[in-house]
Amino acid sequence: SELSALRGKASDTFSFNLTLRNSSARAATFGLTATGPEGWTVDARPSASTQATTVAVDAGGTAAVAVTADPPDSVTAGRYPIAVQAVGGGRTLKAELTAEVVGSFSMTFATANERLNARGRAGGTSSVALVVGNDGSAPLDGVTFSATPPNGWEVTFEPKTIERLAPGKKTTITARIRPSGKAVAGDYDVSVTASSAGTTKDLAIRFAVETSGLFGFFGIAVIVLAVAGLLWVFRRYGRR
Repeated sequence: SELSALRGKASDTFSFNLTLRNSSARAATFGLTATGPEGWTVDARPSASTQATTVAVDAGGTAAVAVTADPPDSVTAGRYPIAVQAVGGGRTLKAELTAEVVGSFSMTFATANERLNARGRAGGTSSVALVVGNDGSAPLDGVTFSATPPNGWEVTFEPKTIERLAPGKKTTITARIRPSGKAVAGDYDVSVTASSAGTTKDLAIRFAVETSGLFGFFGIAVIVLAVAGLLWVFRRYGRR
């Protein structure tokens, strides 16, 4: 083989180029086979033909052999052996190849209820459950979280960091959002981000600030006092 080891992603097809040499004094026809790990699609054929599984080689001559190895999408990072055989002329020739899969980094980031809205009162703290998933083939190490809230707001995360998230796994964290005590009622955008080496995901949450119950109480109290004042004025001066 020109290169006995190749490196690529899980989505790649590994292609090896080999040379088959017949060092005997007679021409021979060789049957080609290739095997790989379970779930892999591995094939060995003469470079000059994509259909043939045998190749005729003259005495002292050579033939080019192409080997392809296609890993399954779910393959994890690691080194995988590919065995190639050429059988002919009473001999068995072998080549050992290696396909090194470099893990792919991919992350999912969403709210636990799949809704991109939340609500709370000015100055109060609201909790939003967020789900982080690893749908790549390599572990996600040191996943951190950050936020871009409006001025005067605070956003904290619990936990602050996920040390390691294995492929195919999910975990839940909590974002605690505290609007400014001076925030008026209305809708605000809060952007949260999950980051790990190789991948970043953003999530935009629409946060509705509600009118404080204390303001409502004061409003009712003012109305009651105004009505009481009018009744008192009417009783005291109504007959005059």
